[in-house]
This record gives sequence, C-alpha cells and structure tokens, in this order.
Amino acid sequence: MDDRTLIATIPERWRACFEASDAAGLKALWAQDHTPLTYLPTERDAAFRTWQEIADYYDRVAGGLDVIRWRVWDVVADLVTSDTGFAFAYTDMYYRAKAQPEAGDQYWQGRVSFHVKRTADGWKVVHYEDSTLMQWMLPLAQQYQAPRLDTLAEAVRAGRQAEALAAIDVLRQPIQFWELTAVAKPPY
Repeated sequence: MDDRTLIATIPERWRACFEASDAAGLKALWAQDHTPLTYLPTERDAAFRTWQEIADYYDRVAGGLDVIRWRVWDVVADLVTSDTGFAFAYTDMYYRAKAQPEAGDQYWQGRVSFHVKRTADGWKVVHYEDSTLMQWMLPLAQQYQAPRLDTLAEAVRAGRQAEALAAIDVLRQPIQFWELTAVAKPPY
C-alpha cells in the first residue's frame, strides 16, 4: 500500500479498536514517545497533553462502552510532508455507557481528525481530535428541552407562578452531554 492508503486506514483501525474495547490496540496507534502529543475528545474542554493522560483515557473509556454499532465514512487522507500526514472522517456510534445505565442507549455523531508521523513501526498518531456537529447537536438540545418548556407553558397558562418559577430553574440547569446523546436516535 502507498502512504496515503496506509494513513487512510487509521480511522477504521481506531473504530475497530474502540468497538472491540481494545485499549491496547488504541494505544498502539500512537507515537507514544513523540513530544508533544495531544488528544482532544469532544466531551473535554482541554486536550490531554501527555502519553500517560492519553493511555489512562483509553483504559477508562475503552472498557466503559458497550458498542451496538460504530461507523466511519468519507475518509480523507493525505501526506503533508514525506514523514507527516493526516486522516479525517465522519463517524457515529450507537452505544451504552456502562457507568450510566440510566441513560439507556445513546447515539453520537461527529468528525475525527488524526495527525500522523512516519515512524520505524509505520504511521503513528501524534494528535487526535473529535468534534460534535452543531447542526446535529442543537436540535437535540431543543428536543431535550421541549418537555420542560411544555411544563413551563402549562404552569404559566394555569397561573401557577411557583410551578412556573420552578420550571425556569430546571431550564437553567446545564445539560449534560450524555443527556443529549440519550435523546438522539441513530439514522439506521
């Protein structure tokens, strides 16, 4: 395989490792001794910056999901220099979080980006980032809040001021990421 084709396999290899709960396989995708490394998953506001942080994340997350289905599509890969490149793809997963059984089945859709470098062991990741599509997430927020807004509207129409104020307090609470992914339904 040529270099571009090899780089293009990384998103699918990453997906397969996650789906198999294979933390060791996920770690093997990385140039672990490269400095700096960065890993920014969509649920975090700051990147992991050390190999130990990345390895600990994979140990925690890889075993924490029961994947029902996970897909990767529209992969784009290219060389930047003879020794560096990138792969980008869209991805989605339908899963259950073992630590949050009350959330039920969850669905997430986003983008993934891998920056890689050539090593003696092949192409290895030095930066990874995933992000959630806002055009997908914002309707979920609206769908999640709809019953709360209905409660507020009903209380206002009925003249129940205390109930309306309590409903406003509920609407002011931050929405947790898993609450939105629990509302989402996969397109398949």
